[in-house]
Amino acid sequence: MARIGRKWVQQSPLVQVPDRSLLLLLLGFMGLAAAPLLAHLKPQFIGLFYLFLLFKLVIAFVPRLQPHRFILLALTLGGFALVLGLSQPLVNSQTGISLLLVMAGLKLLEITRRRDIQFSVLLGFFILITVFLYEDAMQMTLLLLAVAIGLISVLIRINSLREIAYWRTARQAMGMALQALPFTLLLFFIFPRLQGPLWAFHSTEQAAKTGLSDSVTPGSISNLIQSRETAFRVEFDQAKPPKAQLYWRGPVMWQTDGRRWTRSAQMMLPLQQPVTGLESYSYRIFLEATDNKRLILLDLPAKAPGKAKLTRDFQVISQEQVSKTKSYRGTSFTQYFSADLSLDERRLALQLPDQVSDRVRDLALGWRTKASSDRAVVEQALSHFREQPFVYTLRPPLLGKDPTDGFLFETRRGFCEHYATSFTLLMRLAGIPSRLITGYLGGEQNPRGDYLIVRQSDAHAWSEVWLESEGWVRVDPTAAVAPERIEQQLDLDQGGDRVGFVMQRNSFTDLLTRNLRWGLDALNMSWYRWVIGYDRGAQRNLLEQLGLANLPYRSLGVIAAFIPLALLLVYYLFYYRRAGPPRDQVEQAFEPVLRHLIRLGLNRRPSEGMRDFGQRVARIRPDIAPQLEPLIQVYVELRYGQSNQIQDFIQSCKVFKV
Repeated sequence: MARIGRKWVQQSPLVQVPDRSLLLLLLGFMGLAAAPLLAHLKPQFIGLFYLFLLFKLVIAFVPRLQPHRFILLALTLGGFALVLGLSQPLVNSQTGISLLLVMAGLKLLEITRRRDIQFSVLLGFFILITVFLYEDAMQMTLLLLAVAIGLISVLIRINSLREIAYWRTARQAMGMALQALPFTLLLFFIFPRLQGPLWAFHSTEQAAKTGLSDSVTPGSISNLIQSRETAFRVEFDQAKPPKAQLYWRGPVMWQTDGRRWTRSAQMMLPLQQPVTGLESYSYRIFLEATDNKRLILLDLPAKAPGKAKLTRDFQVISQEQVSKTKSYRGTSFTQYFSADLSLDERRLALQLPDQVSDRVRDLALGWRTKASSDRAVVEQALSHFREQPFVYTLRPPLLGKDPTDGFLFETRRGFCEHYATSFTLLMRLAGIPSRLITGYLGGEQNPRGDYLIVRQSDAHAWSEVWLESEGWVRVDPTAAVAPERIEQQLDLDQGGDRVGFVMQRNSFTDLLTRNLRWGLDALNMSWYRWVIGYDRGAQRNLLEQLGLANLPYRSLGVIAAFIPLALLLVYYLFYYRRAGPPRDQVEQAFEPVLRHLIRLGLNRRPSEGMRDFGQRVARIRPDIAPQLEPLIQVYVELRYGQSNQIQDFIQSCKVFKV
């Protein structure tokens, strides 16, 4: 209440000075809202936002440091110039999000009234929305939901006419979220799905993700394999192939300078002839975000999913960068025969680096001389790797300018890329067309969801050779040195020089850890299946189960919009209208006092304010005034002021008697 002359006028809570606890609550939730953007925006913008937030935190305890409006204007212009100066290109989503974040930080500095907090909360909601342009994991969604509920509780508190305990506002905010949940689920599952992205202003510039590269050098895959991050998950429609056939195809390398292997732009053209084969498998892949357009499928892909492209060397390329978890279906042949070898493919598959050592050349030519066929040359090469003292290790020694010569004749210690690159080059020297394939091998079966988890630690490299009677044939020289690699996963926790393989451990701790990991991953898989992967096809399958498959999408949209309105109408007619509007707690507590006065013939007039009513009662019954006036004073403070003595007021009203 604000007093003007002899009258008391209600003062809006939005123009009042916010208390410190409310301001600290807002700063905490705003800091949490912006935290997921740390990995996606330039550090200058993130740092500036948190600098403003920390400065406002200091101001909360030292109010005299509140900057003047001219200083705020200068900071605004400076922040705007910083964003425009460091953002290239100028018009993209990151520039807009960075500007939003800097302006939100400046708005925090400007807070002097509760209405400023209200505007900052709205900016916080916008920041939460921008996070979904980058993140879609279940854990992140739950965190953002908790922050949103916190921001709603701040809104409830600043719009309250009296002080409310924080736990009450949090409970009310959670109640509002639960009330909105049925409508949210209904709209999510029923409202027509869009063919393209929901956001036209979508971000394509992402931070680099761990994954396969478009080139291979000694050590590139052994470095990648140290990561336990999930690369993708796979659900097979029926039985999955044997472990020895779980080769997941990625980039195909044709050209080499003796150290580095790269792809060929010529082979990136679309495949013209269809793939034929036996033992086809259908499955669904949930691919984690990468920094490229490459899709991973089981070797050998029969066709490209959706609008993706199947190249001449059986790579699968999406039209858009995989910036978020992507779900797609695949069909592959584990037994196949590829088309004839074209002249340009033969030329690329026999390309040699400028410098090849005599030892490497003589080794390949020796096999060629002794062998009666190309298949026999391949077998001699595998026998060489199997019989000579080669070691399969994640920690190979450094190689010199000629890594193939150093590996074959000096160190003989290497990982899959050492064996695959050396084998491919030896086959070319023997006159056999060959190419280098990178991808993944195997995967971990999750019994909690009946699907495969393929991790970055499953990255692998192998070769393909062209045999006249068979076409392109997969050859994995690593299997000649470490056959366990085909059937078992690597044990990254094992020390030592040689590579170890995971053995089933059945102690209580191992069983508990393994089951917890499987359970959590199964939850993530369900999230990807029903939320991230819920596209128009999945919606159509759901509608078929509900008997609504023939319903046009336009009619479906009308129904999805009508059902929430109908439910709101039912709620109004059968609950709100019967119960009436929610009653004020202070007014409800004061009702026994009013009823006692009515029995004394002292009725409050409809247009009479509470203070005027108290003054009139005091003139008629001066003996009541000492008991009634304090109650009316507290009543006014509770309803229109900052008092929070509600429990004492309720107790005083109960014992009021004349």
